[in-house]
Amino acid sequence: MRASLKWIREFIDLAGAGNLAHRLTMAGIEVEGIEKPGAGNERLVIAEVRNAEPVAGKSLLFCRVFDGAAEQEVICGDTTIRAGERVLYAPPGSFVNSRDIGRRKFGDIESAGMLCSLEDTGLVDKSDAVLRVEAEPGTPFEKLIDLQDEIWELNITPNRADCLSQWGVARELAAIFEREATLPPLELVATGKAEAPSVTLEDADACPRYTARILRGVKIGPSPLAVRMRLERCGVRAINNVVDATNIVLLELGQPLHAFDLRKLAGGRIVVRRAKAGEILRTLDDVERKLTGEDLIIADAERPVALAGVMGGGDSEVSEETVDILLESAWFNPVVVRKGAKRHGMHTEASHRFERGVDPAMVRRASDRCAELILAWAGGEADQAIAEAGPGVPTHGPVTLRLARLERILGIAVSPERAAELLRGLGCAVGEGGAGELSVTPPTWRQDLHIEEDFIEEVVRLYGYDKLPAGAGATPLSHVPASPITPADRVRDLLRDAGFGEVIAYSFTSPQNLASLGLSDHRATPIELDKPLTVEQSVMRTTLAVSLLEAASLNHRRGNTRLRLFDVSRVFLAGDPHAEPVHAGAIAVGEWDASLWGARDRKADFFDLKGIAEELIASFGARARWERSTEPFLHPGMSADVYLGDEKVGWVGVLHPRVLRHFDLPDAVALELNVDKLPVRARKAIEAPSRFPAVMRDVAFLVDRKVPAAGLEAALRSAAPAWLIDVALFDVYESEALGDRRNLAFHLHFQSVTGTLRDEEVDGAVQAMVDACTRKTGAELRA
Repeated sequence: MRASLKWIREFIDLAGAGNLAHRLTMAGIEVEGIEKPGAGNERLVIAEVRNAEPVAGKSLLFCRVFDGAAEQEVICGDTTIRAGERVLYAPPGSFVNSRDIGRRKFGDIESAGMLCSLEDTGLVDKSDAVLRVEAEPGTPFEKLIDLQDEIWELNITPNRADCLSQWGVARELAAIFEREATLPPLELVATGKAEAPSVTLEDADACPRYTARILRGVKIGPSPLAVRMRLERCGVRAINNVVDATNIVLLELGQPLHAFDLRKLAGGRIVVRRAKAGEILRTLDDVERKLTGEDLIIADAERPVALAGVMGGGDSEVSEETVDILLESAWFNPVVVRKGAKRHGMHTEASHRFERGVDPAMVRRASDRCAELILAWAGGEADQAIAEAGPGVPTHGPVTLRLARLERILGIAVSPERAAELLRGLGCAVGEGGAGELSVTPPTWRQDLHIEEDFIEEVVRLYGYDKLPAGAGATPLSHVPASPITPADRVRDLLRDAGFGEVIAYSFTSPQNLASLGLSDHRATPIELDKPLTVEQSVMRTTLAVSLLEAASLNHRRGNTRLRLFDVSRVFLAGDPHAEPVHAGAIAVGEWDASLWGARDRKADFFDLKGIAEELIASFGARARWERSTEPFLHPGMSADVYLGDEKVGWVGVLHPRVLRHFDLPDAVALELNVDKLPVRARKAIEAPSRFPAVMRDVAFLVDRKVPAAGLEAALRSAAPAWLIDVALFDVYESEALGDRRNLAFHLHFQSVTGTLRDEEVDGAVQAMVDACTRKTGAELRA
């Protein structure tokens, strides 16, 4: 929220109070930024246009203006200016919107300064025309608006709806500096009809208090300049004098109001009710909204005219033809407003306040204040009677504050007198309870104070967190042993070490993206959400592949062409009961490592990810077994399923071109492992390395291309001695001369921990392994 310090000072004398923004922040109302929008405009004055003539051949005017002291010649780009108008003038030597204003030549004509729009001053974002005002020539611009102002950008937490207004911030500063904040007296004089408008309240729980009054004979037009600037500085666009009055009161007192064109209300009456299913309301943003039976609406005798607490209707809005208005000021149930705004995807200044809880005691005063401003700016008269409907908003009863508990929680002693003084500064009614107790009743505007701890927090907040001594309230903690590293944590560490960055993806996905994978097993039928936020997040993911592809696609569209992403989180499988295993997934797009010499233009491939999967599984003390993949979203021939024993635990592979087209990716290779299936092993004991030399042997086989290398490796291992350390494929050779066969070569690594291996032992072991391989796979030994 944007707060104006000049406006706040109208309610509280802050003379001598220093570090206002800091003190407010330390009390829990964070001042995120401070602007001084009027800085640099101090030398601007009002000038009268004495003459305005077109410049030949250019879309410019040559103007003579009187600045209260002398006539000046100025060239202006606003060709709508006419003699006699009073305009905003920046003389030479002034500073406007980061520009030094001097004398400038336009051909043979010298321009002394410039005529300014509000955009030129930096006070508004957009304004094309030179500012016209009703003021005497020579009047300083700063006398018309509050140039010497500070605008605070406040971060108001959801529980502090009482600070969503200038008056609320002034009230908070009064509590902090222990001063008095007061509202100026009202000067509304009602001289119109004595009959109150007709108001029917059908749902008193959703709207416990509703007021309506009629103002007649108003003339719609622009608000005074100072009012328009006050609204703009607080982030609200000026519209007309009646609507601006409602917005001024909203910003000033925190109470939203709405003005209806009385002539457009059928029957001239108001009905507060629930909508009928299927009713249509065209709101002020010119959107037709289909209502449900849960929506609370303001209706006339025939149709809805506003969505209660959110936005008015376009069919009853105030326009230039409006003469009589009905002014609404009400208190709506926060839950009803919040649900209605969410249901229709709307968030307005009114709903922002109503759904957090406005002050019910401010309803009538806000109506009086707004009527006062409308009569001042738009003329007319107010009817004497005002309709007030509803039983009223329930108030909170007193809460017992135990001073012993206050001391125990804060770790310091606060005297009863001091605690009562601080709470009264907030507007609480404080009386004596039992021995060592205070009876505290919160003010109507503090609807967040309900229990004893709430008031303890208020006491320490105003007392000052920075005044609490070091160690206050400290309680010794017993030793808590460090949590063991989980399998998921170990996987995350390994993938980070491999150069992948973690993404935190939604657990939801779109049915279309999941269907693009072509799944036909249990993963093809996801769990559907009853009330999804969007269609794109309406089902639970059954594989991390879809989340990683969505993340990669989004990043690639943003220009990140080299991607290394991973996620370790749950997938959600339908069933009774539902299964939610933890999976680990990784995806690589683009060059594998463009920083290495000789590695440019080498895309990430199947073997890069397969190597990572092998290292990951090996870290759990297991050895992977590989088989040709059956996953429909992977490229056939460039993918593999991962097995531990006879159980499939994941897959690795290049994504199928069909899937890449769906996600608009040029290439991608990915892996996914079920972390819950990885073995949980005890801490591995450190083993001393062998003191004896290793022996290496290489063997090469000619085998049918359909036989996987994993099959040969498994056959070799089946006949290996205990001192076989490793079997590693190091060469694959294919050519036209070999036809349907290919050459696979393996390193065999032997090493004993009990003694030096003899050649005849190794040769015998190699022969046994080769025999087993040729027998089981049909391979032919080549070397």
